[in-house]
Amino acid sequence: MFFRKILLFTVVITCVVLDLTILPSALLHNIFAETPANQVFLTLNNAHFASMTSNEAHQIKVRVNYTVSDPSIVNQTINALMRVYTLNGTLIKTSSFKGGFTANSSGTESLATNLDNRVQNVTAVVQFTNADKTMPISNELKVKINFGQTIRG
Repeated sequence: MFFRKILLFTVVITCVVLDLTILPSALLHNIFAETPANQVFLTLNNAHFASMTSNEAHQIKVRVNYTVSDPSIVNQTINALMRVYTLNGTLIKTSSFKGGFTANSSGTESLATNLDNRVQNVTAVVQFTNADKTMPISNELKVKINFGQTIRG
């Protein structure tokens, strides 16, 4: 009985592997192209990391250009997250839009957050999500930036 189960398991796995190997590459591309994280494409417009006027905090601001590839998202409420990390990879701040924003077919959005003035070097990661911020719908845009620096896309 034990050997029958192993034989059956081997046959099932072999069939699955064979089915995957004969799928046309275009079909495989379409399967992966329609994942939620590919519905919006982000590029950098600009980013800056500077002192606030009070000198008690620094502000990082990242402005992204976006293009929607899934027409069902246009005119829907979506959101954006910006996660800020130290050089050693420690997450120090997350920011987003309180109520999200309405997606156009393309556009520009800005995210900003204040950081302790002792922070000098960070990586900001921007990603668009569904309105509830539970599912990514875009690529991650990573920006490494030093205090006093402005980066243009």
